[in-house]
Parts: sequence; C-alpha cells; structure tokens
Amino acid sequence: MSISKSKQPNLFLASIKERILLNPGSESETYHLVLDLKGSGIEYEVGDSLGIYPKNDLARVESILETLGSSGEEIVHEKYSLRSFLAEKANLNRLPKKIMGTHSDILSCLKSAPLAPQELCDQLSPMLPRFYSIASSRRSVGEEAHLTIALVPSGTCTSYLCKVAPLNRPVLPIFLQKSKDFKLPPQSQDKPIIMIGPGTGVAPFRAFMQERRHAENWLFFGEKRSATDFYYKDFWKDLEVGGKLRLDCAFSRDQAEKVYVQHKLLHHAKGVWEWLER
Repeated sequence: MSISKSKQPNLFLASIKERILLNPGSESETYHLVLDLKGSGIEYEVGDSLGIYPKNDLARVESILETLGSSGEEIVHEKYSLRSFLAEKANLNRLPKKIMGTHSDILSCLKSAPLAPQELCDQLSPMLPRFYSIASSRRSVGEEAHLTIALVPSGTCTSYLCKVAPLNRPVLPIFLQKSKDFKLPPQSQDKPIIMIGPGTGVAPFRAFMQERRHAENWLFFGEKRSATDFYYKDFWKDLEVGGKLRLDCAFSRDQAEKVYVQHKLLHHAKGVWEWLER
C-alpha cells in the first residue's frame, strides 16, 4: 500500500453524543447519530456531507496479529506500529486477487500463506473516508451534526459508527465535504421544492426542512414497512399537519404488490410536472 503524501483534509476528532436505533423491530438496523462539533470550527450548510475515517474492529486486528505471530509493535512504513496501522490505516476487506487466490477473507489467506508485516501492509489498500449527508441544520441544532446511518454488517464504517465507536469520547476523525450543487437555491423560501429520498437518502431533506418551513415542500419517501421503517415519522407528520409539507410514502412490503417511490411519482405525474413548472 502506498502512503499518499497529498494534502489531507483538516480533521477534527468528534464524539458521538447520541446513537438511537430508528427502526426497532425491522429486519435491518438504521441509526440516528448526533455528533458533537463543539470547538471544531466546522460551519456546514444543508446539503453538505461529513467525511469520516473509520477504524477496523480491534478483535479482527488481534486475530490477524495472532495469525502472523506478530506482537503488533513491529514498525511498518517507517512510523506506524503494525497494530495501529491495521486498525486505522488499512482496508482489511481488500487484498489483491493474486494474494487472496481462492480464499474468502484475509485470515484464511494468511493462515495458508503468512506474510511478513511490511509485506502484508504493502498489499493492503488504504483506509479511505466514507461520506454521509448531514441530516441537520445548524440553525436548528447548533454545534452538532446529525447523521442517518444504515448498518451494513460487513461494512467497516457503518459497523464502527453503529456498534463500536464509544459515546462521548473524541475518537471520530471527521472533515467537512462541501456540496457544490446539492443545496437550497438562494432566496428559495418562496419557491416550491420536490424532495425524493428513499431510505437513508431522506437524511439531507430533514436538514432542508429544518432550514425552511414556509414555502411549498413535497417529499417522496420510500422504505420497506411503515410500522418499523418510517424514519423521523413524527417530524414529517408534524410538518404535514402544519401545512408545511406534502408527503407521499411508498412502503414496498406493506401490500402484496410492491410499491416504490417511482410508482408514487408516476401516480402524481401531473402534480409533479406542475410543481416543476413553478
């Protein structure tokens, strides 16, 4: 693995203040995370994203070290201990096919053909940041940033964020990723907007609606089941009751024939076109 010498973003070690399961009883898990940005100087706008550098599961790292017969204190790339490199700098889910061969994971590969510490590190891809749309407006939440994260059991970052990272400890390296095009247009309070956000794609629109509550707003949301997977249901329903949001939902598993967001858009094609014209 080559260590990039290109300019790295300015990182802030954020802490997770809250981690709330949004869909108890569902077959999948989606979490609402509240990050503490106090002292970060991060001034995000709705539509922006956060880049996050995750860490690998330490139990997995220790298993690799045991398989290698390593103490973990060996120095690799001239400045990292092997343990810290495997935990924070390397993508443990990717090895070149010529190394992996017929093996399905790194542990079985190393048991078959052990590598020297530096040799292993040279073969690993770098740990790259993952990007998540911010689900909050600073005008509404102050020095926080909210995220909506769907847990992927085999996913390095989602597993770290949803299951591993401790609460109330500044251990999460983050940076701001500004959006060039995905944002509310200037002086948009009098213009209608149409938002299409299935699943966790609804996250930035929560931020949009915290930012503006006066003009016409139309949200198309889709997920599996209304009883368990209607993320931020009370927030959307309160806006709908208050006349600040038109809401159309597609819950694909709530009826025999699956219904998705595109079906709702087609059903309301005339109204959608009229809104687009304005």
